[in-house]
Amino acid sequence: MKVINRPPWPSDAPVARQPSAEEHRLCELVNGSSAVAVQVSEHFPGYNLLEREVTLYSIHLDEFPPGSRLLLDDPLETPALFPITCECELSAICAFIADAYSHVYANAASFGVSLHDLSDLVIEDLVYYPAERLLYPHIGS
Repeated sequence: MKVINRPPWPSDAPVARQPSAEEHRLCELVNGSSAVAVQVSEHFPGYNLLEREVTLYSIHLDEFPPGSRLLLDDPLETPALFPITCECELSAICAFIADAYSHVYANAASFGVSLHDLSDLVIEDLVYYPAERLLYPHIGS
């Protein structure tokens, strides 16, 4: 599998893409503490975004409501919002997130990717914000 490396750091290149008002608002929501959120899975096992390995656990959602979205903001200078087009099953969700990150890393200059290779990133937890129909992965390295 091809490794998509981060650009040199610190990058002097300007970020070509600016966040939309909605992406900015949702980043503030997920990084604040007032929004109601639902844990997607108990004892989330961690999912390596490059190797796409996960141990399956049960999840607490039956399906994603129409219009559900995925927000990625770490380790990005410019957040990215994607419509969710996968089944509500943990391995499908994780693969969808990995595909979204692959898209972001393939367009690294547009999103201000810095500090981490794709191979560094691991989904440590998943949270769903029902009022916003928003899935948010907590990313670690």
